[in-house]
Amino acid sequence: MSVRVIGGDAKGRLLKSPTGEKTRPTSNLVRSAIFSMLEPYLDAARVLDLFSGTG
Repeated sequence: MSVRVIGGDAKGRLLKSPTGEKTRPTSNLVRSAIFSMLEPYLDAARVLDLFSGTG
């Protein structure tokens, strides 16, 4: 399974996740929906996803 970066300089880049049942990356749809809801409150903000990665 792979995760697509949805924003920033690396937008569109794929990250490969390790195999196994212990990694469950958040889907592109869910991440996009969360940031779409937060966008009006975070105008021109820089966001660091401390739990980013693939699992």
